[in-house]
Amino acid sequence: GGVDCPAMDGYFVTCNKQQHCEYYNEDTTGHNKWDVWIYVPPGSFDMGSEGEGGSSNETPVHIVTIDYGYFIGKYEIVVAQYEACNAANPGTCTPASTVDWPGTQGTNTSENGRNEHPQNGLLWQQAKDFCGWVAPDGRLPSEAEWEYAATGPVHLKYPWGNSPDPTCSNNTAVFNEAGGTGGYGCGQGGTWEAGSKTTGASWSGALDMSGNVWEWNEDWHHPSYTGAPADGSAWVDTSVSRVIRGGSFNFEAVDMRSANRGGSTPHHDDAHIGARCVRPIN
Repeated sequence: GGVDCPAMDGYFVTCNKQQHCEYYNEDTTGHNKWDVWIYVPPGSFDMGSEGEGGSSNETPVHIVTIDYGYFIGKYEIVVAQYEACNAANPGTCTPASTVDWPGTQGTNTSENGRNEHPQNGLLWQQAKDFCGWVAPDGRLPSEAEWEYAATGPVHLKYPWGNSPDPTCSNNTAVFNEAGGTGGYGCGQGGTWEAGSKTTGASWSGALDMSGNVWEWNEDWHHPSYTGAPADGSAWVDTSVSRVIRGGSFNFEAVDMRSANRGGSTPHHDDAHIGARCVRPIN
């Protein structure tokens, strides 16, 4: 897309279908196959939405200018990656848990055959600590960085575009189309393997930015964008909940929108919450 790809030692770089620089770990064995990053160049965008069926917490729509480039994970944190971190440094990546989840989904692990599913049951601090382990200066995205990677400089209703609306058959998102617990995960009861819904790729090429699991952000959650930073930085004053973005396997189509936002207390470990990491250009 006319962008010079920044160097990243130890990674191959290619141009993905969305014309973004995409980086693969030179070692593709084991959990490293999921160590894939996408370069998001500097830019401005209208953050938030009106008239899409969302709540007032998506307003006011405001211009955000991110004057720096950054890398975002192509995938949500995958079980294989998190378990590798736990094995290498158990004090950093403590075991995930879904003790606060009332349903039957449970915690994704390699033992139950879900090593390629997103790691669910992550507390906010666990997700943050993993990001610091997986990449130099790795961290959770700010809410603005997350939305910009999802929608790009021109607001899109969904990461893949203004249409079509998501369905379980059009390969866009893992969500609850049918309603009720029977609709969880497009009828499969929970998460799918990371990156399964390739038609749902975002403007940058990141996958599962709609559905599968909610993703922790750095920001504290606020009831609106009044007073929000306009430079891409996280809104880090004190509140009760941290921001989660992207919807999940048990939420409906309206929650798959790029501008949709939620919040959860940082110590809440739930089957529908995971994360995605960003890393700076070093």
